[in-house]
Amino acid sequence: MLLMKKNIYRYVANLLCLLSTTMTLAQVPPSPPSGPPGGGGPPVLPGLPIDDYIIAVFVFALIFGSYMIYRYNQKQKNPV
Repeated sequence: MLLMKKNIYRYVANLLCLLSTTMTLAQVPPSPPSGPPGGGGPPVLPGLPIDDYIIAVFVFALIFGSYMIYRYNQKQKNPV
């Protein structure tokens, strides 16, 4: 029972570390400096809508992958 609690705490700690790292790396970049009005060059197009959700998909994949590894390890330790 004590070993199972340690594994859960380790799993939660790893999950929090992954989430904090992802959120740190996923900060919004500063906006580019504005030039004079009517300056040369075409307007900058906005990013694709999927760019807004790619971080959420990445975080979900990490969490799900960690859970699958955790579940597999639990099955190996406690065969039915």
